[in-house]
Amino acid sequence: MKLGPFALRMTRLWLRRSDKKNYANVQLPEGATETVNVDALGDGIYAHQIDVFHPAKEKRIGKTLLDIHGGGYIYGTRHNNKMFAGVFLEKGFDVITLDYPLNGKKGRDCLLQIRIVARQLRFIYDNAESLGVNRDALYLTGDSAGGHLALLLAEMVCDPALAAKIGADLTGIALKAVAPSCPVYDFVRLVRENQMLSKRGKKFMFGKTSRDEGYAELLCPRLHLPSLTIPLFLSSCKRDFLLQESLDLNADLEKSDIPHQFIYVDSDDPAIAHIHNVLHIKHPESIRVNDAMESFFLAHAE
Repeated sequence: MKLGPFALRMTRLWLRRSDKKNYANVQLPEGATETVNVDALGDGIYAHQIDVFHPAKEKRIGKTLLDIHGGGYIYGTRHNNKMFAGVFLEKGFDVITLDYPLNGKKGRDCLLQIRIVARQLRFIYDNAESLGVNRDALYLTGDSAGGHLALLLAEMVCDPALAAKIGADLTGIALKAVAPSCPVYDFVRLVRENQMLSKRGKKFMFGKTSRDEGYAELLCPRLHLPSLTIPLFLSSCKRDFLLQESLDLNADLEKSDIPHQFIYVDSDDPAIAHIHNVLHIKHPESIRVNDAMESFFLAHAE
């Protein structure tokens, strides 16, 4: 039996309830500060806003990490990644968590989501000084569906023609590196071959994309990988249900000239599963992945 909208709504409700326990009391590292609900698009919509975090003054290294949350395109907000933001605040990065409207409502789809995060990136770059971040040292990450959006956004930054097709203006913006964690990579395959979702379930999760091949191709990072010209750090693990996506991305990177590193965690530990480095930040394997991400960023600082 394939999942339809009702099952997806119930799953989303269960996840929201678990969030209250998991994220309600997240504490930032000592000395770190936050400015929440910055109205990046100027329309007052919560899902269009961003949160800006600064590490303790003595730790700041003048680099900015932009982070896009996951959630299967239908769940989550930027607040889910506050705990992960703390990891890089401790390392001295300024961190900005981005957000986007969730699918599951009429008129929302993955094209809208990538356009929203692109507009937020435009706002961050144009207002970096007032936000207190360094726009000349921007690093981008995202997990799961957010990894898809982050990778596609990086490709758009590198390819103005692609950005224009999607409906974004990213002129002049540069990124130092992109780091998708357990990402969606072959979006066309995901939309076309997903065996878990009914047709109505696909429409709920992907919006118009589920019935329009052109949308799926436009939003497919695998089809645009040749556009990428910046270093890429990739992580996944044995128990990641999207592992094949990362294996395929790594295989394509191996055939390219893109500087890259793939961290694969071979573990049967139930905690080391999909986006473990975001959800279980204190686990030794998650620490290893996030430390490797930091080292990769610093190695490609110039």
